[in-house]
Amino acid sequence: MRVFWIMIAGLLAVSGAAHAQVGYDRKGGDYTSFKVPNGDPAACAARCERDARCRAWNFSFPHTASASSICWLKNSVPPPVADDCCVSGVRGAGVVEPRRVAISRTRSSCRGGARAASPA
Repeated sequence: MRVFWIMIAGLLAVSGAAHAQVGYDRKGGDYTSFKVPNGDPAACAARCERDARCRAWNFSFPHTASASSICWLKNSVPPPVADDCCVSGVRGAGVVEPRRVAISRTRSSCRGGARAASPA
């Protein structure tokens, strides 16, 4: 019975959590930034979780193929502003949206010889 209540408490904690905001930038409050070579917003959120000064974060997708993704950690919680460049969040919120990855597949790697389309 005790295990049942622990599971219920865990589900309630997870279901009440806020999530990252895809397509929003949080301008201002930056105290540090760093490149995110793997292009995953979750890396930015995780870094914020580990830094006691961090209150919010902003992950910026690269603007060109040769650029890197950038994570901005913030010591305040600026209001979100609609902008497709970014994923932003508040400490403790997590990430919903996976990283953007261009996938290139050859004919031999696809089932039935069909060529898979790459996401934009």
